[in-house]
Amino acid sequence: MRTHKLSLEQALELEDQGLLEIYYPGGTQPGMDLDFHPSVSYWISNYKEKTYQHPHVDLEDLLEFIEVEFQISVLTNVDKERNSYTWTNLFARLSEKGRSKEIPKGKYVYILTNKAYPDLVKIGKAVNPIQRIKGINNAGVL
Repeated sequence: MRTHKLSLEQALELEDQGLLEIYYPGGTQPGMDLDFHPSVSYWISNYKEKTYQHPHVDLEDLLEFIEVEFQISVLTNVDKERNSYTWTNLFARLSEKGRSKEIPKGKYVYILTNKAYPDLVKIGKAVNPIQRIKGINNAGVL
């Protein structure tokens, strides 16, 4: 599963605009810390809803099956005595509104390189650069 990193602040802003759906699969496990953000129960219910919609998919494969695009790492606990930190991972994907949001044509120009072929450069334009790069990566293009 390939994901892009988002900060919690970025994810919350996109979620507030209705452009992102956030999932918290860890909340379905006993003993997990659930008070690190007021929306945790909502994110857990988003994940549970997906498990109900796709009962044929194993839980360990569900995030890949629903094609999450973003990973959000949240620092949930700092133990200064033991000098330890606890991180929790949330996952997200663009909502239907986020996918259908109008982006003017030609707004994004991308330049791609490959370390294995230092003399080659791919330059192009895309309406949705994330989808375009996924398509290029999946096609096995140099």
